[in-house]
Amino acid sequence: MEFQYETEKVPATPEYILSVIQDSYRFSCANDPEAEPGMELTFESSVEDWRLACDLLPWKKLGNALNEWFNISLDSAEWYLLLEPESDRKLREVCEAIAKIADREKIRPLKIFGQECTKGGIFLTIRSKLPRPGPMCLN
Repeated sequence: MEFQYETEKVPATPEYILSVIQDSYRFSCANDPEAEPGMELTFESSVEDWRLACDLLPWKKLGNALNEWFNISLDSAEWYLLLEPESDRKLREVCEAIAKIADREKIRPLKIFGQECTKGGIFLTIRSKLPRPGPMCLN
């Protein structure tokens, strides 16, 4: 039996996309020796600053990775216009373009004894996303 705790799909906002990029940067700083700690990524940061801070791939591979990351499908020409020239492009442009077509999951609070519990909703949402082990095979 598979457990599902349904979430609601809502449109992503540029602020949400930026927060995902900022979280990814913090994760990179903690785990990637090539990342540049101490940078503040904002809407006004250039794509060049973002790429240097996070040790990111060239524009085409970065665009493909962002398509996969946000479950979108911008083509190479669109990514080129958003990411090059990297010194002139801002994160605001990237975040706005992604937000126009991306969705995000809105976590539904758990209702327990007539009260809403956000932490419970977060727990059940994460639990429902984890892979379930299959039947054990003993040879």
